[in-house]
Amino acid sequence: GAAYSMDLLVGTLLLRPYVFGFLVVFLVVAAADLGARRTLLFASWVWPLAWLAEASSTRTGIPFGLYHYTGATQGRELYLAGVPFWDSLSFTFLAYASFCLARALLGRARGLGVVFLSGLLMMLLDVVIDPLAVRGDRWFLGRIFYYPEGGVYFGVPLSNFLGWAIVGWVIMGGYLA
Repeated sequence: GAAYSMDLLVGTLLLRPYVFGFLVVFLVVAAADLGARRTLLFASWVWPLAWLAEASSTRTGIPFGLYHYTGATQGRELYLAGVPFWDSLSFTFLAYASFCLARALLGRARGLGVVFLSGLLMMLLDVVIDPLAVRGDRWFLGRIFYYPEGGVYFGVPLSNFLGWAIVGWVIMGGYLA
C-alpha cells in the first residue's frame, strides 16, 4: 500500500541521491532561466518521453537498442513498468544541460540549430555515461542493466547513441515547438 510506496520512494532517494541532487539543481537553475512554469512544462514533457523511450527499448530495442534491467534493486527503489524511476528522470537535467550548452554555443538561438545541437550534445553525454553505467558492477552503481548482445563501444551498441540523438531531437523540438 501507501507505506510500501513510501518505502520505495525513500529507497530511491537513498540509492540514487546524486540523481535527486542534479534534479534539484536543474529545478533551481532552470526556474531562474526559463521561469517556473516553463521549467515544469519542460520536465513534464521530457520525463514521460524518456520513460517511454526506456520502456520501449527494454521491450523492442527501439530507440536505444535492446537492453534489460536486471531488477537487482527492485523492491528497494521505485520502478514503473520495469523501468527504474531515476533513470528516465535523469533525462530532464541531461536534456536541460544540453539545451543550455547549445544556446550558449549558438548565441541563445532557439531554432533548428539548437534542436540539432542539443540532441547531439545529449548523445555525447551518453558516450561517457553509458559505458560507465553498463560496468556499474565495478563501482557503487551495481549491475543494474545489460545489453544481451553487448556492443562495440565498451559494451554499448552504437544504436544506443543514435537513439540518444533522436530522443534529444524529439525532446528539444517538441519543447521549443
